[in-house]
Amino acid sequence: MPLEKMIDAANGEADPVLCNLKITLAHRQLSECLMELTGAEAGVNFHSWAVWGSKKAGVTIRQEDLEGALSDASMVAGITGGIVGLACSVGLMSQFLGAVLWWLLPPGAAVGAWIGAQAGRAIARWSRRRAAALVLAGNRLVLDDIGRQTARFYDRFIGEVRAGRGIGGPALEQFIAQMDPAPAEKGGQVLLQQAFRAYAQAANATDPKERHEAAYLANCLAILNEHIKLQPYIQGAMPFIVQRCVTQRMLCFDIGPLALSVSQDVPPLRGRAFPPTLETVRDAGLDRFLNGPPGADSGYAPGRDSLAGSGAGNWSDLRERMGYIVTLFRCFHLDASVLQPPYSPDQVAQIRGGAVPAGKL
Repeated sequence: MPLEKMIDAANGEADPVLCNLKITLAHRQLSECLMELTGAEAGVNFHSWAVWGSKKAGVTIRQEDLEGALSDASMVAGITGGIVGLACSVGLMSQFLGAVLWWLLPPGAAVGAWIGAQAGRAIARWSRRRAAALVLAGNRLVLDDIGRQTARFYDRFIGEVRAGRGIGGPALEQFIAQMDPAPAEKGGQVLLQQAFRAYAQAANATDPKERHEAAYLANCLAILNEHIKLQPYIQGAMPFIVQRCVTQRMLCFDIGPLALSVSQDVPPLRGRAFPPTLETVRDAGLDRFLNGPPGADSGYAPGRDSLAGSGAGNWSDLRERMGYIVTLFRCFHLDASVLQPPYSPDQVAQIRGGAVPAGKL
């Protein structure tokens, strides 16, 4: 199936669960196509990572995280309700009795805690339904925004690459010019323009360090474009009262066989923080992105030459989120686990046949 039609079919699927599964597989195919252009030796690409982001999105879309959300909301709202109940008891006694009967305070606090917990559970159920809709909308947005550019990139340059002519010249400039040059905050694609220039550099480079840095920078620019545009969806899916609880307790995800949590520092691979070619930064654009002064497209991991401090405390904060992601991308850039299939061959066959597989996804 042509890539554009594959994207249309995935995003046009009416069933939310099946739509997410098809989007995940679409990213898998786009990852393979983009890797054919850059060469497998360049490392993983944006869509390789998007497979796992989309798979994690499926947990919320399928409401598999509802129980955790109910527990967190009950705890936070219950504590808040208990404090409010205690304060109200003290205030009412002082107002109407002229004194505080201390033995009545525990029941007041308990009633407040119970009411708060029930309200918290009701809010959590509503917010999870809203979160599922927002996450699916974000899931579709990413495939439509970045996936279509990757499809165009592949269709335009695969013949050149297979013929050994590389990616560049007027053809690359024409490809770049067809993207919206407005900032991502305004729905534009200026970051994607930079990302695909970097992918072209990775495809043409012969020096391993240049190739890896260019591909890594392209991934960082693409994910920044994605997360700026997803910011309203992420904030909407994480009610303020439980943002830090959700980050600490629920935002776990898989990369192939590895289970990770965004609240914890990125773990080293085989005793190393980063691949040898990415331990230091030579490319000026990459150095600015990581270490420059905080700006729209700079300063996302300043001075970070290790994995310490990479965990996020609040996933709804763009800079905290990006700090974790770009460190994860740097650490795992050459790791084969990122390229593992998200589903079994039997599950893939069922999804492509229009059915949601039974069992764990």
